[in-house]
Amino acid sequence: MNPFDDLTPEELMPDNKNLIADLNRLYSTSIPVSPAEQTRIIAQARERVLHSDQTAPEKNTTTRISTSGTTAGTRHRKSHILDIVNAIAAALVVGTIIGTSFLLFSHHPTSSGGTGSVSNTTTTQQNCLLNVDEGLNYVCLHHLYQNVHRSKNIGTLNVTVEQAYADSNRVALGYTAREGKSNTTQTIQLAMTLTTQQGLSFVNTVGTSTVVGSRGVVLFYPSQGLGNLKIFDLQLKVNRLNDPTSAILDFPVSLHSEQRVLDLHQSVTANGVSMTLERGTVSLSQTDFFFVFAQDLQASHLQIGPPTLSFNGNHCGAADGSGNSRTYNLKFYCPLFNEHGKWMIHIAAFGAPGKMPDPWVFNFDVS
Repeated sequence: MNPFDDLTPEELMPDNKNLIADLNRLYSTSIPVSPAEQTRIIAQARERVLHSDQTAPEKNTTTRISTSGTTAGTRHRKSHILDIVNAIAAALVVGTIIGTSFLLFSHHPTSSGGTGSVSNTTTTQQNCLLNVDEGLNYVCLHHLYQNVHRSKNIGTLNVTVEQAYADSNRVALGYTAREGKSNTTQTIQLAMTLTTQQGLSFVNTVGTSTVVGSRGVVLFYPSQGLGNLKIFDLQLKVNRLNDPTSAILDFPVSLHSEQRVLDLHQSVTANGVSMTLERGTVSLSQTDFFFVFAQDLQASHLQIGPPTLSFNGNHCGAADGSGNSRTYNLKFYCPLFNEHGKWMIHIAAFGAPGKMPDPWVFNFDVS
């Protein structure tokens, strides 16, 4: 077997065996060469080698130039591709930053218990007429009021109830009053009385002042418990003060019935006068407390001073008090429905000139 048996399948066929043997003998037979012919062949070979040595540097230079150009072109193409990739990556990064910024600044977090965003909060408060205290600011912020848009004319005066809100402690109405088509501004006095078709009545200061052409808010307080009502069928009677001509506006208002009743029955004695905190009612916009004096307050020559309410390190000083020498009702206009923990009511007292009576201080837990 030959060391390098590289015959093709055709050459290995039996029919071609004799032909292959003849060819092998033909090509393996040496051809005789004379001494003169050998000398001539060697001289030609030497001449070719010398010629090759003389031209080699030029060829190498050409090869290096060609290689250098090819490498430069390859590097240029790689650099160009790298620039494109970097540009795409930069565009993606910028797009991500812009998109993230848009999401961050278009989504506005709400305050605790709220449902609106910062920009929506501003718009809501601007559109809400009722934001006259902290509790009603909460109502406006969370859009707890309802639009009414009921109008009546009293002579040339047009009165429109624009918005309304009602909970267990109060009813708030936002209204506008316009005198005909005149652009002049004048102050008028309006008397408003609020009742319901269910027979409930509300307390309000008669003679509420408003500036014609502007907006106003009037607050009403139920004179008795509201029971299990869900909707009020309100009837608002409006007339100019000292003028019997009136108009009645009818409209329904949904009641926000969320309420916590605090049975406290806590008594505190200061300056020889015992005051008992009987109970409190906490609604979404207002908190009311009811007090009873053990003896006649006027007989002790004391007067009730400014009250404050503290809760969990916070304070509510927006309050009104009313009553007589034996009872006292205190209203705090803060949204405290979701506040729990330790509460404290501080009620100052005024006495004779030169004397500083001690305050009544009540501490209790709200769960």
